[in-house]
Amino acid sequence: MNEYKREYYQRNKERINQQQRAYYEAHKEEIRQRKKKYRLTHKENVKQSNKKYYETHKDKIKQKNKEYKLAHKEELKQYFKEYRDKHKEEHNESNRRYRATFEGYVYYKLHSWRNRGVKINSWQEYVDAYNRAGGKCEICGKPLKLTKFDDGDFEVARLDHDHETGMIRGILCDECNRMVANFNLNKKALDYIKNSELKNIIPIEDNKTPKEIRIEREKNWKHKGIKITWEEYVGLYNMADGKCEICGKPLKLTKADDGDGIEVANVDHDHISGRPRGIVCRRCNSLIKTMELNEKALKYLGGEKL
Repeated sequence: MNEYKREYYQRNKERINQQQRAYYEAHKEEIRQRKKKYRLTHKENVKQSNKKYYETHKDKIKQKNKEYKLAHKEELKQYFKEYRDKHKEEHNESNRRYRATFEGYVYYKLHSWRNRGVKINSWQEYVDAYNRAGGKCEICGKPLKLTKFDDGDFEVARLDHDHETGMIRGILCDECNRMVANFNLNKKALDYIKNSELKNIIPIEDNKTPKEIRIEREKNWKHKGIKITWEEYVGLYNMADGKCEICGKPLKLTKADDGDGIEVANVDHDHISGRPRGIVCRRCNSLIKTMELNEKALKYLGGEKL
């Protein structure tokens, strides 16, 4: 009987499919409601059936999904953007609730560390580092707590890491962590200033940026005593590969460019000659100014005339 049905279907495949499509179009809403009712009343059966089907056809499903994503890349991008915009508040509220739980706290901590280049595989690695430090800052000895959920009127421990290799170095308090970070940046800033003296800026023509933005930036540079043209700025930005030349933070060329949350590049310059030295972020630009002021302060305290 089954063999007969298979043969019959093969002989009449096109006609049967047309009939099924026509029936579906004529009874679309009724079929949807019936399926929805079945899913609601047979949740566990549907879940098990879907799981079994996925396990049996895993590779095929993954390949099909991959092909669909590639073929509909722009449509999916637009769909998810619209969905996020439409459900922004719900999404934010859901995130807030999740982050308030211990599980969410651990998830976001690990995510944050990995984004900053820390090589950490599990929460236990942080716990082990905390225990090795005896629950104290390894520089100043200040008592620290493991998480915000722990008792005690102490600040939460900071996980310090090597910014070159990403390896965990130890546990610090907030103040000592900032001091170590600034120390690392200071070394990079000194190398940057030294290398910038040898820099040869090649101007690059730019026909994309609106004229009013170029005029506004050039006026601002002139006011600050920076001797640079827009074309030289574009050349300098490209030489830096669109990143801060000290900390490596991504930067955008102008405020009109895409990239929410990405700051616009700052032009660092020699404050005596006005010569541009490179592209930096706000934080590193401020750091260089502080270093230069510290140098002047030391000369002043030593009795030198500035």
